Amino acid sequence: MLETIKKYKKPILFIILTMIIVALGLLTRQTRTVNDAANATPAPTPVVEAQGEWGRLGDIVTKLGEPLNRKSDRVKNGVYYYESGNANKKTQVVFRDNVAVMMKEIISSKDTRTAVSITKTLGDEELILYGELSELGYHLYAYPSKGVAYVGDKQSGSLMEIWYFSPMSKEEFDQSLASDYSTAPELDGY
Repeated sequence: MLETIKKYKKPILFIILTMIIVALGLLTRQTRTVNDAANATPAPTPVVEAQGEWGRLGDIVTKLGEPLNRKSDRVKNGVYYYESGNANKKTQVVFRDNVAVMMKEIISSKDTRTAVSITKTLGDEELILYGELSELGYHLYAYPSKGVAYVGDKQSGSLMEIWYFSPMSKEEFDQSLASDYSTAPELDGY
């Protein structure tokens, strides 16, 4: 047997090294997949900062591409719509004086982010607001001091939208960005 090993030493070493490399590759890939899933929720960086990542129109175009409804480079205020992974809804970016003040990112069913992953990253929400989808279990969970909110179903973990904006107080958020929502669920009246 020892003679056989000596005779086939190089092929045996090659096979062993190949198995080690494949095993390391699989471990690295599995670790990367786990890390990607853990980091799937974006950092709660606000959309607007003095020279922030999302603040200027040029930065938005770099990140999301050209808006679908862009009519002129001179438009400084308004809502621009961008492609999303959802065929029925578009990601919205609200501009004031050519600066993005809010982005509503539409989440597709293929997205790996969940309400659970956001809660793990940011902790418990600071504010829960109720809107037209609340009857279906979808509420607006907000972290105004962190500049992030999401429309989702906490029970199922399902997400519909993630909002990014400058950090603000709960009152400012409720009045300026979530005026279509209420602090109490609406009753059907039956």
